[in-house]
Amino acid sequence: MKGHKKTNEKGVHYRSYRCINRYEKKCDMPMISEKILEKVFVQFFEEIKIQNTATPKKKKKEVYRVKELTNELERIKNRRKKWQYAWANELMTDAEYMSRINEENQMEDEITLEINQLTASSSNSLDSDKINIISTYIQDNWEEMSTIEKKTFIQNTVDRIVIEKVEAKKLIDRVEIKELKFR
Repeated sequence: MKGHKKTNEKGVHYRSYRCINRYEKKCDMPMISEKILEKVFVQFFEEIKIQNTATPKKKKKEVYRVKELTNELERIKNRRKKWQYAWANELMTDAEYMSRINEENQMEDEITLEINQLTASSSNSLDSDKINIISTYIQDNWEEMSTIEKKTFIQNTVDRIVIEKVEAKKLIDRVEIKELKFR
């Protein structure tokens, strides 16, 4: 979203935001007042209360599983080396060697994918305690923060916000946060 600032005849400043895809006719989201976005943002954090879903036992299992998979990758590397020696010493045919190497490559790809999934799920997400701290901070301090402080806070903590226009009677209820991704 891109911010806009207008000043009326009396010198009152109005800020609003527009989707950057609106300029290219890829989005039909209307311009949204900063006041409305701020209220929806703060309400989002008032309603959120994250439960600690990742138990220490689950994290230990993930760490143990990654360690097991890493050991398996090392065993694959060692087996591959032995087959190279066997092939170089003509103890196996070219076809046997290629078959074994292809099997090992496939297993290595599967294991690497699983490791990446396990490490991405634990490292890319903030834990619930940090989210609750951010939520409490916003609820307690948002009104006292300057515009620059709010902007800096959002830039440092939020990676992406997905906002959607919804039908509602009240103007403030016409905007809804669908997704919020933290850095």
